[in-house]
Amino acid sequence: MLNVFTDILLPGLILLLCAAGAWLSAQLLRRHDNIWQTSANEDDASLFGMLCRAASLGSGEGCDKAAHGPWSQLPIPLPRPHRDLTISWRVKRVPIAFVGLAWFAATAVWFSLTGMAGDVSQSWHIAFLAAAAISASASIGLIFVMASGRAPWCGGCAVTHGVNLALVSVVAIWFANTSSEPALAGGAYSDIHALRAMAVALMVVVGLHLYRRAHLVTRDQLTRLQPFKSMVDTLQHDDAFLVREWKAQPLVDVPSRQAAVATGPRLVVFTDFQCPGCFCTARQVRDLAIPAFKGRLQVEIRHYPLCTACNDKVDRDLHGEACDAACAAEAARLLGGDATFELMHDLLFMNSKVLGTDTYRRLASQVGLDADELLATMASPTVRDVIRKDVEAADAVGVTGTPAVFLDGRLLPAICRTPRFWQAAARHADALVSLPIAGPSMNRKAG
Repeated sequence: MLNVFTDILLPGLILLLCAAGAWLSAQLLRRHDNIWQTSANEDDASLFGMLCRAASLGSGEGCDKAAHGPWSQLPIPLPRPHRDLTISWRVKRVPIAFVGLAWFAATAVWFSLTGMAGDVSQSWHIAFLAAAAISASASIGLIFVMASGRAPWCGGCAVTHGVNLALVSVVAIWFANTSSEPALAGGAYSDIHALRAMAVALMVVVGLHLYRRAHLVTRDQLTRLQPFKSMVDTLQHDDAFLVREWKAQPLVDVPSRQAAVATGPRLVVFTDFQCPGCFCTARQVRDLAIPAFKGRLQVEIRHYPLCTACNDKVDRDLHGEACDAACAAEAARLLGGDATFELMHDLLFMNSKVLGTDTYRRLASQVGLDADELLATMASPTVRDVIRKDVEAADAVGVTGTPAVFLDGRLLPAICRTPRFWQAAARHADALVSLPIAGPSMNRKAG
């Protein structure tokens, strides 16, 4: 007969406490491993940071100190076999927070698979109770260590140990109120089922260990890259460096589609409508470059689709719809003028993940064009010839990928594509005058 208290309420509370304990242990482990927000303000504003301060009566500094203190790790002796068939022992220090995370996760797996059924007098239930008793004793001991001043008082640690004590108490109540009769007819849960549950729990713990190791490797790599990141950040805020870096690029001839080129700074962007970087560049040109030059910048959007359907300079299709999207943009220009092209340009980027015939039909109506006429114009030799000439022009100046941005005939390096550069370039009027083209096309390849 179903007992709501022992069959639903107590097991549900056990799983809830396991989830809370696992989350708290994971937050403490992140502090121990220094995998946390880079800003102290962000840390303080986090849910766990507020919990630490509340449980520490105002200051959460103890959580950071405790996470790196001598009591934060558990020494575990591990055997090390040697070729001469001897065995030595080495001490592996495991964060107590990871031990807690493993305990809560394993307990949740156990009760989800086997712990809620079978004869509670069986040895595997008794073994689990023994493990729970050891866990509770460890929590009481660590709370005493913090309370006695031997370790910094950590509010987050205290709450985690409190959750563990509550978990062990609820487990004990459940066992005390559960019948010793098999939960299923015929005693369906046997020793083999218990072993399977233990195996799954072990797999979960090993998975958590591997996941943590991957995070530690990423943390170490980012730490090694930090000096270079700081250097790049410094250079990207140096106006003179950004302008010099741009001016140091070879001067090339990027022919215009127009018979006469308008005076003023000229920006040529070779783009691909399925290229995420091109989308970012388009937004930067619209939001930063054009306002910085206050209307003096002549922007030309050209095409370099990374698709073999219209670009024989690439050896594989990176973006299968890029050619048709370029044709849709140029068909919109041919049918509706530059304003319609600009609308279609933005809409193609915003729909880059769902490009196709149905999308082109829908976008045609949004820009005020007839869908059938747009599709027919897309397939016309006139539009295809425009794309072909853009690809040839891009190849002539060394473009091999997108986005490729040229300001007054000089390739704009990626390091210069920042808000500071556009402001600096606009202020240096002498660096923005279109210069007469001289010399051969550049041989270097664009990124």
